[in-house]
Amino acid sequence: MPKLKRLLVSACFETAQRRRHCSRNQEHVICQGDKCLAIKENMSKNNYCIECAAMIL
Repeated sequence: MPKLKRLLVSACFETAQRRRHCSRNQEHVICQGDKCLAIKENMSKNNYCIECAAMIL
């Protein structure tokens, strides 16, 4: 029997603790102290800049 996949994922807005790159567009940089969307899915965590987060939500 196949495993069930979660339809709802954990998502929240965080303040970046260090410099990161956006998971949707690697050219976008999330600087330390900027707000970003963090989506936790399975064992991975993806960070999105505010521009890309607006398109996702």
